[in-house]
Amino acid sequence: MPRRPCDKTRAGATIASTFEDGYLKKRITAAEPARLVRFDVLVQQLGTEDCISMGEGSYDIRSEGQGSEVVLATGYRGHLRTR
Repeated sequence: MPRRPCDKTRAGATIASTFEDGYLKKRITAAEPARLVRFDVLVQQLGTEDCISMGEGSYDIRSEGQGSEVVLATGYRGHLRTR
């Protein structure tokens, strides 16, 4: 049975993002096509987990002249403490 492509445009979808040094798994929490995508980071394996971890975030898509501007915002939690 062929794999269906991931529907990144609906709330509840789980998205995997692969990077050179690791990966993230995110769940879409809200989606307004051509306007907004909100997500929660479920899994973070980037080698920075002892210092900082990612939480919720969003892609805000704004009309800009003949094109669009995409603004990515991600919340971070620091785990470092003074000694």
